[in-house]
Amino acid sequence: MKQGRKKISLTFYLMTVPMAILFFIFHTIPFLRGVFYSFTDWKGFGNWHFVGLRNYGYMFSNADISAVLMVLPLNSLFLRQSLSM
Repeated sequence: MKQGRKKISLTFYLMTVPMAILFFIFHTIPFLRGVFYSFTDWKGFGNWHFVGLRNYGYMFSNADISAVLMVLPLNSLFLRQSLSM
């Protein structure tokens, strides 16, 4: 016996489409812009130039930033534990 497809109501679209559009505008687009700008030397104003992975090379070779990246997971774990109490 053949089963028919359920018809999706108009209410479903009226509830999900605006939310999906807002998610795309306020989450996805800023995230993609951040990824793009991480590969440039843009300071927030003026012109930018593509620098590739140089920003990431600097980040992992700088001792101060490396120390922060090592402690960050511990801080996150501590915060998570303290908030769950």
